[in-house]
Amino acid sequence: MKQLVVGLTVIGCLGLAGAAQADKLRVGVIDVEKIQSSKLGQQHRAEIEKMVKERQEKLGKEDKAVKDLNDKYEKDKLTLTDKQKEAKEQEIQQRLNALKKMVQDAQQQVRARETQIAGEADKVVGDIVNTIAKEDKLAIVIAKHQPGVFWVEEEVDITERVLKAYDAKAK
Repeated sequence: MKQLVVGLTVIGCLGLAGAAQADKLRVGVIDVEKIQSSKLGQQHRAEIEKMVKERQEKLGKEDKAVKDLNDKYEKDKLTLTDKQKEAKEQEIQQRLNALKKMVQDAQQQVRARETQIAGEADKVVGDIVNTIAKEDKLAIVIAKHQPGVFWVEEEVDITERVLKAYDAKAK
């Protein structure tokens, strides 16, 4: 019986100590999706969309030129010699290969710019979160809507403050 009382007392004390620790532990939450839809996020998205559109226009022109060349070859191939046919086929194949390379290069350029923008944004947002976390004496800041986060009390959500500071950088 005495062991049971001692055991319950120890468990109770640990529980109280844990509760006291929990009062000191402050957690902040940030909604990353909301930050990505901020003014700067929209500017970044518009920049990428413009970049994609420019490359699509350039690639579209080259694609049309290759198709026109192929159509002309198909129309004229009955009148061409074997040597001329072979030369035209090689030219078409070289243009197709060049077009494929242009597409790959354009995709790589867009991905590189997206990565660069994301890195820059992560640094700025990270600095803002760091400042707010220190001001509010937060022990940890977690991302909302991530695995393991099921519920968040609104008063620990610092998204609006981060968003306001991040949008201020857009000016």
